[in-house]
Amino acid sequence: MTANTPPKVDPTAEIWIGEKSLFIFIVFMMVLGSLILLPTAYVRWRHRRIMEPEVIFIVLGYAFFLAHEIVLLSLQPLVYRLSYVALGMKPYYKEIMAERHNVVVLANVSTYLFYATLWCIKISLLLFFRQFMSALPEQLRWWKMALGYLILTYIFGFLVTLLSCGGPHQLGQTTKKYCQSHIDGITRNLSLFGWFAADVSTDLLIMILPLRLVFAMHISHAQKIRAGALFSVGMLCMITAIIRLVQIGSKTGVTNPNVQWFSLWGTVEATTAMVVGCLPTFRLLFKARPGKTPPNYSLKVPPFNSDSSSKPPPSFNDRQGKANSGIHLNIISSRRSSRHLSRGDKITASTENLAPSGRAADPPAHL
Repeated sequence: MTANTPPKVDPTAEIWIGEKSLFIFIVFMMVLGSLILLPTAYVRWRHRRIMEPEVIFIVLGYAFFLAHEIVLLSLQPLVYRLSYVALGMKPYYKEIMAERHNVVVLANVSTYLFYATLWCIKISLLLFFRQFMSALPEQLRWWKMALGYLILTYIFGFLVTLLSCGGPHQLGQTTKKYCQSHIDGITRNLSLFGWFAADVSTDLLIMILPLRLVFAMHISHAQKIRAGALFSVGMLCMITAIIRLVQIGSKTGVTNPNVQWFSLWGTVEATTAMVVGCLPTFRLLFKARPGKTPPNYSLKVPPFNSDSSSKPPPSFNDRQGKANSGIHLNIISSRRSSRHLSRGDKITASTENLAPSGRAADPPAHL
C-alpha cells in the first residue's frame, strides 16, 4: 500500500444513509403499516367478517411488525455510534464492546421478528384462499401441502439463523471477533440466502395456488383478470425481497452486509407485507350494492314429480264440474302445496348460502 492510497474502510462501518434520515424513514413506515389496519378493521367489522381465521394471523403479523420496527429504532443509535468510532469520527469509549454485543443480539432478534411478520402474512393469505378451495378435495390437498411447506421453511430458516456464527453460545459472549471466521461466514451466508430462497419460493407458491383454480373457472376474461390481480398481491413481497437482496449486495456485499441497509430494506419489506396482508379485505367494498342487479346465483331445480309437473293443474271450473271427485282433488292439491313449500324453503336457504355475503340470491325456480 502506497502513501497516497487511502486506507481500506470496512463496508459494514460505512454510513450509507444519515442517522436522522433512517430514523424518520423507519418511523414513517411503521406508521404506514399501522394505518393500513384501521380501514381494514372497519371494512371487516362493517361486513361482519372480523372473526375469520386469517384475521388472527394479520393481527399477529402486525404485533411482530411493530416489535420489529421498535427493535430497529433501538438498534440505530448503537450502530451509528460504532460506525463513527470505526471511521475515526469519534473517539474510542470503554462501553464499545458491550454496545457491539448489544448490536449483534438486537440484529438477530430483528431477523426473527422480521421473518415472523412475513410468515404470519403468508399464512393469513393461505387461509383466505382456503375458502375458495374447501369444496374441492384435490385443490385442498395442494393447499395443505403449501401450508406444510410454509411451516417447514420457517423452521429451517429459524434453525439456520440460530446456529449461524457459532450459535447461541458464541452470541452470548462479548468477543471482539464475533462471526469473523471462514466457517462463520458460510453459516451466515446460508442463513441469508436460505431465508431469501424460502421467502421467494413461498410467495410464488401462494400466488400460483389460487391462480390454477381461477383460470379453470367458467367466468369472463375480465373476471379472471380481477381475480388474478387479487390473488397476485404476493408478487409485491417477492419484488421487495429481490430488491432488498440486490441493494444490500450492491452497496456492502451480501457476504458481510451493512446493518443500516438491513434496517432500511427490512422495514420496506415488512411494511409491504402488512399492506399485502390487508389488501384482500378491500374486495368487500366491490360487492353488489342495493339497486344493482346481482349476478345469477340461482339453482336449476328439477320438478319433484315429473308426472304432476308435466301437466297443468286442473282449473277451478274443471273441479266444479266433477263434484264427486272435487273434494278429493283439493285435499291432494293442498298436501302437495304444503310439501312443495317446505322443500322450496330449503332450496331458498341453500341458494342464499351459495351467494357471496352482501349479495341477495335469486329466488328459487318455481316448483
